[in-house]
Amino acid sequence: LIPMVDRILFGQSECSVICQNIGGIANATLLKPDGHLLAMDTGPGNMVLDGIAKVYFDDECDRNGKYSARGEVNQGLLNMMMSCPALSRPFPRNFGREDFGQAYIDTHLLPYSRLHKVKG
Repeated sequence: LIPMVDRILFGQSECSVICQNIGGIANATLLKPDGHLLAMDTGPGNMVLDGIAKVYFDDECDRNGKYSARGEVNQGLLNMMMSCPALSRPFPRNFGREDFGQAYIDTHLLPYSRLHKVKG
């Protein structure tokens, strides 16, 4: 659905356009001037953040980044996430809850017990 909206909003450009959408799963749309469109998932989006907010902060999501803004990058965690095998799939690719849902959070993120629970 999002690629069609991207085409309507940005498809009349004289040059190629890439639109990045960060929803539950992040996705991108490539719009070419000749009308060709390529859409693909690019990685986890808010699905992972929402899962972390629920587990660590007992909140449904990290609204306006109130938790994220207080933290620091955990380089080990970032490296682990960037080496996720799903991210090595060739383009175009699709992701879902089976890739970055609660099982992913439970298996890969919860072991990082040094993450701090910050309230408020």
